[in-house]
Order: sequence, then C-alpha cells, then structure tokens
Amino acid sequence: LECEDRCKYFHDKGKFIEEQRKRIEYNYDLNMKYFNSLDYEGLTGDEMWDRIKNKLEIILPSTIKYVGPYAFLNVVRTPYKIILPEGMKYICGYTFSESLLEEIEIPQSIEEIGVEAFSWSSIRKIELHGNLKLHTGVLYYCEQLETIKMAEGIKEIPDYFLCYSTKLKNVNIPNSVTAIGERAFYGCGGLKNILIPESVEKIGQLAF
Repeated sequence: LECEDRCKYFHDKGKFIEEQRKRIEYNYDLNMKYFNSLDYEGLTGDEMWDRIKNKLEIILPSTIKYVGPYAFLNVVRTPYKIILPEGMKYICGYTFSESLLEEIEIPQSIEEIGVEAFSWSSIRKIELHGNLKLHTGVLYYCEQLETIKMAEGIKEIPDYFLCYSTKLKNVNIPNSVTAIGERAFYGCGGLKNILIPESVEKIGQLAF
C-alpha cells in the first residue's frame, strides 16, 4: 500500500474514527494537513480497510512528517510491515499501540519515539539507530518481540522500555548508554544473558 504523496500527516485515531461515522468524500487538496485518502472515493472507513487488508506492506510518502497517536489502533486488521519515510522527524506516543504491526523500518531522520509508541503491539523485530531519544515504555508488553538491535549513540534506556517482552532472548546495550530506567527489562523472562557496559552510571529500580 503506497499512500498519497500529497499527504502531510497521518491521521490520529480520533480523527479517523470521526470520519468513519460518515461516508467519506476524499479531498486531494494540495494543502491538506492530514492523511485522509487512500483513493477509495465514497467508501466508509471500514470498507476502505477491508479492501486493502491483504496488502501487508504499508509505505508512507516522504511528505509525512509525523504519525499521530493511535493512528493504527484497530485500523489495519491483518499483520503488517510499515516503512516510514526519510525526513520524518518523530513517532508520537501510542502511534502503533495495540496494533498488529510486526515489523517497521525507522529512518535515520527520526529523532524521538514517544511514550508507549509500540506498546501491546505484535511487533517481532525492530532496529533503533543511535540518534534516537526514547520515551517511557516504547516497547512495553510486546510479547511477540524476538529481536531488537540498538545502535551506538543511544544514551538512555527509558523506564518500562522492554517490560514484559517475554519472547526476547538477547539484547545488546550500546556502550553509549549511561542510564537504564526503572523496570526497563522487568518481566523479560526469556532473557538469558545481558551485558551491561561500563558506560552505565545509573540503573533504576527493578530494571531487570
């Protein structure tokens, strides 16, 4: 699924639900501020997503600068992968929370990932580059998560970062990390080994 190049922002959940309540007449206005079109004129929101449900890869256009809170909550009803565009600056809190997202490509341009952005989702693997600021519970309760790679440059692992990611067996903590937050790895029963680098100066309560 390739979204319209003229989109600037992907709908947050509240605005999407509001449009689902009526038949949608899509407007390809070049000045539109929110994503509200998948080129299915006259369809309701449910009909629109039913038509694309078998397309498992979603590609957002380069014009999108952020994805709003709960944008994908109960919207895409089949497991999927999403590719975010280079130039996008941040992922809002709860964007993919409780979604069927399994895989994501995060570009180098992303600077921040918000609170519980992927919490309770179906994500299976993720790579985080070194320029990221991570907020509380980014991957909280991701029970299907099996693989995570964190690049050098990440300075802090936040509170509840991977809390209850029960399938995770290995994790690399970059040498750039200086602090590990409260309950960051709490409930990760599958973890066999974890090496804490000498750069870490602070470890929060019940981090492991």
